[in-house]
Amino acid sequence: MHELVKRYIYDVTRRLPQKSRKDIEEELAGNISDMLAAKTEGRSVTDADVQEVLQSLGSPAKLARDYKGEQRALISGVYYDQYCFVLKIVLIAVAVGMGIAFGISTASRSAITPDGAALAVRAVELAAEFLAGMISALAQALGYVTLAFFLIERYQVKLDARAWRVSDLPPIPGKNALIKKSEPIVSIVFSIVFMLLINLAPQYIAVFVSTGGPAQAIPVFNLGAFYSVLPLINIAFLLGLAREILRVSIGRHTLKLGVATMFLNIAAMALVLPIFFSPSIWNPDFLSGISAAGWADAGFIATMGSILDVFYIAFPCILVFAYVLDTALSLYRGIRYGRQ
Repeated sequence: MHELVKRYIYDVTRRLPQKSRKDIEEELAGNISDMLAAKTEGRSVTDADVQEVLQSLGSPAKLARDYKGEQRALISGVYYDQYCFVLKIVLIAVAVGMGIAFGISTASRSAITPDGAALAVRAVELAAEFLAGMISALAQALGYVTLAFFLIERYQVKLDARAWRVSDLPPIPGKNALIKKSEPIVSIVFSIVFMLLINLAPQYIAVFVSTGGPAQAIPVFNLGAFYSVLPLINIAFLLGLAREILRVSIGRHTLKLGVATMFLNIAAMALVLPIFFSPSIWNPDFLSGISAAGWADAGFIATMGSILDVFYIAFPCILVFAYVLDTALSLYRGIRYGRQ
């Protein structure tokens, strides 16, 4: 099979559901072979013949939409499958995250409130709050994902808006050039779950201590300072989600993806590193709260203080390492596999 034909069939079938790709690949290969036979009438097939036949078939994106028999508007067929895929993952992650946050909040109130009957009376109110929060969170997730893919699609559109040409066909990627969907999916799920937790219940990122009575939550963060910088942390999370959405939508390592990853990671680091390098973000009463609970002796408190001094420096350094490593790997893979 001619290389251009292979690339054309690949560009069509990669936009189709997995279960129908093989049948359509065989059907399309047969149609192209018949068209070439009719055009050449027994003579050898040339590159020009192949280009004319493929050009007459039109854009792979349009042909894929024709095979699906669907019409789209806001998100075109180029990204629609990836949009639906990411949207499902994000909505599931939001629902799971909201459930976890609700469970932590309810369990914490139950542990802290000595009167279980008083909490039971509020069961309907808590359920109503959870339902309202769930609907709001899912609606926001839908809006953010749709906006992200809208901008991604607009970014990919060429300014000259010229018609599709055979030379636009992408190369068939090698195995190492493909991005496993499980990697960005896991990152998206954990990011959304943690984002929901720090927005809905940062006070429960804490150590719970009890001396026989109601449990007391000692927050890790200085909540006053934390809430003041929470919008910046949220923006950093959204930049990370945009990076993972790009990986899912593109589906392969490219130099452009590596460069986009680098800029998104640099922007995220610029937002969060000053926050976590600042001592004001950490709860200054953390150790005194543990000490006041009465279950830890002076030696344990002193050891914990030394560990925290290291942690306050190590945590942002670990963030830097993670961002730099992710950027370096993305650029390396984009350079090495981008042409495959």
